[in-house]
Amino acid sequence: MLEGKTIISTRPISSDDQIGIALEALGVHVIHCPVIEIQPVQVPLEILYEVLNAANHNWLVFTSSNGVDHFFNQIEKSGIKIQSFKIAVFGNRTAEALASRGHEANLINAENSSADLLKDLLAVLGPADRVLLILGRQASDLIMQGLKNKVQVDRIDVYETLSLAIKNKEIVDLLENGRYDLILFTSPTGYRSFKQQAGPLLDLDKLKIACLGPTTQKELLLDGLRPNVMAKPSGKNGLIKELEEYFERIHN
Repeated sequence: MLEGKTIISTRPISSDDQIGIALEALGVHVIHCPVIEIQPVQVPLEILYEVLNAANHNWLVFTSSNGVDHFFNQIEKSGIKIQSFKIAVFGNRTAEALASRGHEANLINAENSSADLLKDLLAVLGPADRVLLILGRQASDLIMQGLKNKVQVDRIDVYETLSLAIKNKEIVDLLENGRYDLILFTSPTGYRSFKQQAGPLLDLDKLKIACLGPTTQKELLLDGLRPNVMAKPSGKNGLIKELEEYFERIHN
């Protein structure tokens, strides 16, 4: 059902693009149009020592594999030893990134939304727990605000998302003339970057959109855009399932 379809992916370029690899294996023509890039945010060494003191925090929370990678990159360079923390993560992809660093998640939220992870955390945390959120600079404060009345909670940002210019003008032409099947947005920041650059050139209301989860969908809805496809659950497998069902519907 997916073979021969053209999907424009706005994800950052990565050697570990599991979604792009999986789609291409199913015969999809994936056109890469990265509109954001991920850069590390250096956390001062004294702050790393402070936040990783077991007396200050006993839970670590990661909301993305980017957070895992950039956090552990800094930890490994610093020589700081990770002590016995409990760890909560969004989704299996983040849990896999954590496992690749030699750590196992105690709590895995499969829905990949801040609200769902917050609900899971509130169910297991007690008043004596001390939580450290490890996030990207553009991440919202939803989890922090939701936890702060129950537990001690702090935050460090270990990466940031920067906007990239759309260099391939042929992609804008494809979108303008409808010579594609779907454009894929995987984060609110990715959509915002695309809108900033392509919004003046295109009628965004006419876009055929797939998105990776409810957080990205919410950002689209703020502009009155309703995605044709939303991954349920968030992630590669949920996206592929929804893509297959979408193309089956429109061809029947």
